[in-house]
Amino acid sequence: MNRLRILVTWCLFTCAACIDLPEVVDPLEEPLPEPRLEVRLASPGEATSHTNGDVPVQVVVSGGEAETVELLLGDEVLVRLSPPYSYTWSTQGVPEGRYSLAARATRKGEGFTSEVRTVVVDRTPPQVVSRTPAPGAQDVSVRAPIRIEFSEPLLRSSVTEASFSVTAGDAVLGFTMNVAADFQSVEISLVQSPPVPTALAVTVSPLVTDVAGNMLGAPTGVWSWHSPAFIPASTQTSASIGLDLNSSMSLAFDALTQAPLLAWSERIEPFGSDVFVRRWNGSEWVDLGMLPHLTDTSRRSQPHLLAMADGRILVGFLDYGDDNTPRVVVAELVDGSWRQVGLPFWCIPMGGQIQSFFMTLGENQQPIVALNDRDTSAPTERRVYVCRFKNGKWEAVGSPLGASGVGQPASLLGVGADAAGNPVVLWSQGRALTLSQWSGTQWMPRGGGVQLNPDEPLIDVSLTMSQKGIPFMAWTVHRTDGSELFRAARDTLVNPIGAGVLTSAPQVHVGRLFLKLGAQEQPIVFWSEHDNTNGRHSLHMKKWLGSQWEDARLVAVYPANAGGVALAVDEQGEILCAHPENDGQRNVISLKRFNR
Repeated sequence: MNRLRILVTWCLFTCAACIDLPEVVDPLEEPLPEPRLEVRLASPGEATSHTNGDVPVQVVVSGGEAETVELLLGDEVLVRLSPPYSYTWSTQGVPEGRYSLAARATRKGEGFTSEVRTVVVDRTPPQVVSRTPAPGAQDVSVRAPIRIEFSEPLLRSSVTEASFSVTAGDAVLGFTMNVAADFQSVEISLVQSPPVPTALAVTVSPLVTDVAGNMLGAPTGVWSWHSPAFIPASTQTSASIGLDLNSSMSLAFDALTQAPLLAWSERIEPFGSDVFVRRWNGSEWVDLGMLPHLTDTSRRSQPHLLAMADGRILVGFLDYGDDNTPRVVVAELVDGSWRQVGLPFWCIPMGGQIQSFFMTLGENQQPIVALNDRDTSAPTERRVYVCRFKNGKWEAVGSPLGASGVGQPASLLGVGADAAGNPVVLWSQGRALTLSQWSGTQWMPRGGGVQLNPDEPLIDVSLTMSQKGIPFMAWTVHRTDGSELFRAARDTLVNPIGAGVLTSAPQVHVGRLFLKLGAQEQPIVFWSEHDNTNGRHSLHMKKWLGSQWEDARLVAVYPANAGGVALAVDEQGEILCAHPENDGQRNVISLKRFNR
């Protein structure tokens, strides 16, 4: 039995040794496939770049060792590179245009290509293609945008505030700059408006470059334009055919919209003359309708506009009727139509003629009218009369101003109202200037009067009132040395706020005088001049600076024999001037605004 077991065991071992089993191979010993080469253009690094000269090229190969590395220009081999695969491509002699750069590496017959970079070869300097305002432009607002457009995008780092400068005369002005997103235009805004009139200029640095590095080409340097004290706002052509250069006119601001309001008179054939009222809507003058007439053929003149705080508009004028006797007509604009305020009136003795009149607003925003009569039978007995609209009718305010029987007429120079709405009248008789105020029961002098020098004839006088009812006065005189000056006063005639010479040239004479109040009750005087040497008429202005009057500024120049001028100033300092002029074909009313 034991022998049998031994025999079986021996056979099993012997058979196992005779079996051919497959060889077991370790998988870690298999060869790995070679990794792909990564080819990258490190320079130029942007998808699109611009150049006017050399282009530095740097190729980076990773993932193994390349047998060859080539720089491709389009589909052609530009150059074969050796480590460290750097190259400078000189574009001199290469036509301007867009080119494609790429790198290609090869290994064992297999090619590996980088991303494509676009290189724009540009040797053309950028140009200024547009400048606003235009070089040499006139009548430019100091708030007009300053804009420069270029022929192509600029290099961002070359466009800074140091690349530009803005001057007004010799003064360097501060500004802010807004560069367009495409870096092809720049807009400059002044931090503060310069005093006008002035010449404004912008300098563009030639160091401004395009993205290729080309410096700015012509035109560079300075371009300039002129900003006068007043710039055109609009023109109003004749309402008929009879606008005369001496047409009387009145100007005001609509209290609610700040829109300019203009009233003027002109000849109407065959009736004589009529009064027209317009409102500026930003693009055109809108007719406010026909005013009340005594008769269809009557003559109307001397309009006075008043704009009330609640938006109502009043206009007063003289209507001569069929009997050629002037009456004052006052009308209010109600729901788009003019409604007469009370009946037409004289407020002067029967048979007298109205030579001139002024109008203002008094108590409860009711109109006050001051008149100067003209008695042809007794010219030295001219008096000043004041009327007001109260309790639905016109009534006289006290007795006439001016002494009778002294051989000298009384002249009306202006009317206003104090804080309580009582009339304040500036008038003269002989050499005396007097400011009178209605106390409620009688006329009282407001402060002392002024006795004019017999050797200094009075030229003109102006009265205006502050919002608090304080009177401001100014008057002009002709001196023995040929010069002409003005004096101004506040509250009373004997409380001066400075004087100034208007002209010292003997051939130039002062005419009309206007006193207005700007922002913070700043006095502003305007006056007209006539130059005998060339017949030119001009309007000028000065502002009170708190301790002195500024230098004169030119407002407008208008034709010889043109007498009609109107001015309006609001509480924010906006100034409007209306005057007649001839545009080469016809007479028109030119509206100008203060350039600020």
